[in-house]
Amino acid sequence: MGGKMVKIETGRFDLPFSELASEYGDLLWELYADPIARNSSKTPYSQLQMKLNGKIQLDGDQRQFLQIFADNDFSLLKELITATPEMLQRLAVEILAEYDKIGSLPKLNAKSKAAREWKAHLEDVFGYSRFEALIGRETMMGLLGIEVCPYCNIQLLMNLPGAKGSRRNLLLLNFDHFFPKSQYPWFALSFYNLIPSCLLCNQPLKGNAVVSLSTHLHPYHDNFHNNARFFTLPDIQSLPCEIDEICLEVGNCSKEDMCRTERTIELFRLKDLYAYFTHEVLHLLDDYRRLNPSRNRYENLSIQIEGQTIAMEVTQSDIDRIQRLHRIPKRESDIRNIPLGKLKSDIWERLNGRNPNSLDSVHQTSQH
Repeated sequence: MGGKMVKIETGRFDLPFSELASEYGDLLWELYADPIARNSSKTPYSQLQMKLNGKIQLDGDQRQFLQIFADNDFSLLKELITATPEMLQRLAVEILAEYDKIGSLPKLNAKSKAAREWKAHLEDVFGYSRFEALIGRETMMGLLGIEVCPYCNIQLLMNLPGAKGSRRNLLLLNFDHFFPKSQYPWFALSFYNLIPSCLLCNQPLKGNAVVSLSTHLHPYHDNFHNNARFFTLPDIQSLPCEIDEICLEVGNCSKEDMCRTERTIELFRLKDLYAYFTHEVLHLLDDYRRLNPSRNRYENLSIQIEGQTIAMEVTQSDIDRIQRLHRIPKRESDIRNIPLGKLKSDIWERLNGRNPNSLDSVHQTSQH
């Protein structure tokens, strides 16, 4: 499922992310290209490379560290732009190891004047402000085709027209850096490190939390949908009149992935957030009950859609109407662009007695 809810593998026009990353890289290099070189017969020389070359004129250890990005015709610098999550994980370890070898470099989280000046140099080369100025969130969202926050699957990522007379739109979204730029400033422009997210998930929930592929789920790498399912207490299959809790059960995955999934749930406070949506489930349940002409005998209602005879003369159009009314995703890929799509999909499957990814070794996490 998109983001933390569904693994995101395609973007605009269902283009694979590998193609989008390449397009993003080409766009970034073109926008950085030196205007003089662009109009000459020579190969365009990136301003980003020029910035890095300028910083390499620094003295001592700072020059030694920055040189690793410029070696071999700036191969590492170019690799960072389109590196996949797995590659970023590897590079995170390797680059920090190189950083730690140089003993006199300031700690990245230090508050000293020397640390601030050093981070300003890094920002000048790798800074996210360049992404905002050159590509921008609107262009990036057009590439990705993501409409709902992939971390919570609740908030729409909206692009609203600006005030009358204003040329700037109002963007109700942020781009989170999965590997935080406070810890990994050289990943600030990496395509697979830029995760569109709602303002709540980006700040204050995730903030500068130091995460990695070994600790949490990555929206472009992992599938939360396979690892966890929403259910209710009492169980919605009994058609209760009230619902006390919305819960998550984690399983159907390795022990390592269970731990990563649970940490993700905790980081984004999904238990607390989804506690506010029992009314959505109750509205769905009410409409589901209305399929039964005898409303006093809910326990006798049993609807099987696929290849089964439907009692009470419920038609497929009745089922389709409820799915349209409540925007219940019909495909897994639809979940990422429907607010609460994951919750609705799981509850709908449970109502109809279908749970294609039955969870073994279940760990239940209640929404209190």
